[in-house]
Amino acid sequence: QELDAQTRRALSEIKLEDIDFEKVKGCTDKHVLKRYIKLIEDDGSYFLDLLKACKDKLLEVAPKEYYKLYPSVASAEEVNDATRDLLDWEESVTEIDVALRKSKKDRIWDDMAKVSVPIRGQEPVVARPNLPSLKDRSEQAKRIGKTGQTKKESMARDKTSMKDYYSSWDKVDVEAIEKSMDEEEEEQEESRRLHFDDLKNLQDDAQATTPIDVDSLQDSIPLAHRRHMADSEKEKGNEAFYAKDYEEAEAYYSRSIHFAADDPSTWANRALIRLKLQRPEEALEDCTHALALNPQYMKALHRKGKALFELQRHEEAVRYFQRALAESPGNTQINGDLMVARRKLRTESPSEMEQHTSRHGNETPSCTIDELPDDTEVASAKPPPAGYTRVIIEEDSDSESADDQATAPSKTVNARGGGNFHKVVIEEVEESEDEE
Repeated sequence: QELDAQTRRALSEIKLEDIDFEKVKGCTDKHVLKRYIKLIEDDGSYFLDLLKACKDKLLEVAPKEYYKLYPSVASAEEVNDATRDLLDWEESVTEIDVALRKSKKDRIWDDMAKVSVPIRGQEPVVARPNLPSLKDRSEQAKRIGKTGQTKKESMARDKTSMKDYYSSWDKVDVEAIEKSMDEEEEEQEESRRLHFDDLKNLQDDAQATTPIDVDSLQDSIPLAHRRHMADSEKEKGNEAFYAKDYEEAEAYYSRSIHFAADDPSTWANRALIRLKLQRPEEALEDCTHALALNPQYMKALHRKGKALFELQRHEEAVRYFQRALAESPGNTQINGDLMVARRKLRTESPSEMEQHTSRHGNETPSCTIDELPDDTEVASAKPPPAGYTRVIIEEDSDSESADDQATAPSKTVNARGGGNFHKVVIEEVEESEDEE
């Protein structure tokens, strides 16, 4: 590469006195390093260490330029080794050539005549078809004499053979062929399904784990270690729960309870696992243990309500959902469960309602509701028993105005035949409101 005038001028200004080890070490320009080497060599190469440092730096920065200045010269030993390798190669090639000639029994050149590729400057070689032997020709002549035609001629499509050809296609049962193809596809699909089932079973067997030991746990453990081991088992149970391995999570929570039974969160967690495993009775027991440790624990109250709901004890479930909602008023999940329990409680059959009321004892009802037919006169109805007051319940229409509603009671009383009735207001409580 040609250097510009400024670069050549800068290189020419470099003097021998400017060269030192620090500059050589920090230099990255190959032209400057070549200038250093030229100045030192022109001075007689007295500074051997400095010259060696310049050469090493040039080899590091620009190896190509270094080998241009100092091309590598093969030693006499290297030349002898290369010559020996060539002679050995020539000898081995000669031996292989001789062996090939002997194996072909000196017919290697006769085989060249069978090559169909034309040699340059000669006419292309025309391959002659192989003639059958005399025995084959005699057998072929006998076959022609019997049938009067060769095999190739017998396959010719004349009118008769074409007619038979199409008639044979008419006899083909397409439905049977399709049925057989469908059966083959079903067999392949079944074999494929069985194959994948086997693979799944193998994978399940490979991933199967031994059951967690819960019964044979040590009791003689120091108190400080028991708390640490309980926390460790609880964390394992949390990981198994997130992995949806509920049986393993239950085992780890049971181990944690064994080491430290005074943690209400562990009881509540195991209750949740048992709810997932469709075991509400055991979940109810765990929630009872958790609430015995902390009566205000919201999660235990909520999960006890869910366990009661699964056990068809809807009235108690509503009560515990209300207590949980009182601890966490903005919890939408508890509010949703409460609404479902209330709706289920309203839609219970009369027999179920009687079962719920029988839990509080056989008390005399404080009121009774009798529905009279529309054509029955209220004045002629049987008078109420002593200590009871008869009221009439009227349902106002949404389209009535406020003035009509104000005058409605007096008109109704007159129509019914007297002032023996009292009008009361019945308000419907929204589902989202908490019952007292």
